[in-house]
Amino acid sequence: MAVSSTYRYSGVLSFFNTVYKKPGQFSPTLDAAQQIKSTLDAAKVQQSYQQYYAGIANQLEGIRQGAVKPKEDWELTAGYFQSQGTPFRVTVENGKPKITEQINDTMDGRSVVQKRQLTKAIESLDGLFQQYDDQQTKYSLNYKLAEASDRLNQMQNFYSPPSANWEFEARRLYKAGTPMQIALDAKGNVTVIDQTKDLFTDRSVVDRKKLQQAVSDWKQIQAGTKTATELWQYEALGNKSEGSDFYIDLNETGKVVLKNNTYKNIVPEFLQVENIEEVKTTAKWQKDALEAYKNGKGFYLDFLGSNIVVKENNYINISGLTDPARFRNNNAQLSGLLNLLS
Repeated sequence: MAVSSTYRYSGVLSFFNTVYKKPGQFSPTLDAAQQIKSTLDAAKVQQSYQQYYAGIANQLEGIRQGAVKPKEDWELTAGYFQSQGTPFRVTVENGKPKITEQINDTMDGRSVVQKRQLTKAIESLDGLFQQYDDQQTKYSLNYKLAEASDRLNQMQNFYSPPSANWEFEARRLYKAGTPMQIALDAKGNVTVIDQTKDLFTDRSVVDRKKLQQAVSDWKQIQAGTKTATELWQYEALGNKSEGSDFYIDLNETGKVVLKNNTYKNIVPEFLQVENIEEVKTTAKWQKDALEAYKNGKGFYLDFLGSNIVVKENNYINISGLTDPARFRNNNAQLSGLLNLLS
């Protein structure tokens, strides 16, 4: 008897539906449309993760550059830590960025020895950054005095009009033949010392009396009640007639001399460039941490093998792509938020 085509077709289906199947096993099948949808959904979730982490990294960079004004607590905390050079970690908690100062971090995945080494390294950063701040302060003060000396020269020799308050005061004094000295006040701002009112309290008792007597002699010479007899006094008269600045000082032997407000004369020895010490580092991670501090970039310390390294708080490190445990935790925290939003 001939077998119909319909019977043959159903027999083939029956064979493929039962072959290699264990008793009680159920194998759901997906059509092409379902498979594509599943793939796209997974891609959307991964893309959402990436966008979220990239958004945090971009926000931190915007805060660093001053293009973004921090508003939320995590932004304010991160911005402060970036400016202070404080190592910090960025994680996700309850669907929101969380900023943790690294010294207070649990440092999961690190051995007791590694945690101790990281803590010691973090604590040493304050001293390193203080060296750099002191150095930069000295460079800044040096520059202010150098610029002030240059401005004084421009006003006297190139007819450049005064603009800052100290410049008007300086011109008034040197035009009148009053001994004056450019210096820095307690706040590090340029100021002018009128030596006729100076008590020279920063000098020894002996030197103070010499300078006070010299100023008194000059005031009498100006008033016409005393005649110039010493070299510095003749020089002072010449400077007065030319409208040039000068101040009264003592040389190495304690003799009264006249000086101009040149860079070499007004910059204290400890502020001179050749005497400003360079910041000393002993490891590459210290150099990298210092560089991050200079640029206001957020970072944290970690291990690469047995070596401490500096890692920037960028997209890769925030997302945890280099730290599987942190990556899984961040994604788990984000997953709940994304499901809620969807």
